[in-house]
Amino acid sequence: GQFCHMRRENCLDKVRSDPAVYEELIERNRALLDRVVGLSRYSHYRSTAENPLDTIMPPFQLAGYGVTQVAWQFARGDIDGALAGACDGVQTWRRLGANADSLMARMVGIAYATDGYARLLADMLTELPASHPLPASCSAAFSPPVVADLSICEAMRGEFSLANRTAWSEMRNEQAKLSWIKRTSSSLAFDIDRSAALMASVYAASCMDGTNPRLLLDQPMVRPESPSLWRLECVDNPVGCVLSEIARPAYVDYQWRAQDYGARLELMAALLWLREHADPDQPLQAQL
Repeated sequence: GQFCHMRRENCLDKVRSDPAVYEELIERNRALLDRVVGLSRYSHYRSTAENPLDTIMPPFQLAGYGVTQVAWQFARGDIDGALAGACDGVQTWRRLGANADSLMARMVGIAYATDGYARLLADMLTELPASHPLPASCSAAFSPPVVADLSICEAMRGEFSLANRTAWSEMRNEQAKLSWIKRTSSSLAFDIDRSAALMASVYAASCMDGTNPRLLLDQPMVRPESPSLWRLECVDNPVGCVLSEIARPAYVDYQWRAQDYGARLELMAALLWLREHADPDQPLQAQL
């Protein structure tokens, strides 16, 4: 048996397909799963990487194994424990993602909170009567999104800080080792400091004064038009200008993901409200 892939399969169906195998899988990884649950004690995520390559794929997938454990709890009859585990998982990753200085951790928080625990919670609720009480943590897990939920500003600040102390710093060190002639000729196409400044403007777009009001009004961020590569600042830094314009659209997509995430949190909150106010004599799905 393997842990669930949150976006590709129904985790409840998967663990029910072979209960004995999944019980053995859970027990064999008990220490790791206890550490995953222990993430609920933390308030933020801080990257300690000193090499950009270390940030490409930290072992975040291990933290996602908790979704399988919650599904297994539900499948074996621990209904209330599973409901609490799902809502606690949403709370944990909602908090860690909103207070992460890494764009990767921010996106992982979004995925685990909604694609993982929230989707599993919705699947579990379709099998329960509307009268079955929910843990108190579910109300907090799906409280209305605030700026911290919708913004990627802190993550972008962390991304720039990491790049500045690693990639850009390493480039400066390597350039300093070149002869005067080679250093001068290379700088005609790629100026390190000017390129870093261009990238700073790309990262800063998520932190501009007008961004937060737009997020709270649920107005999508506009993809900026790429400035001309023929502008004066690109004459002696064409490579830096090209690289910054390649990066600019991608970061708008990340902001849109955060806004979609806020909408999914609100959708789940609406489902819980409808469930609370459902007619106990009618099937919930029919009322929806």
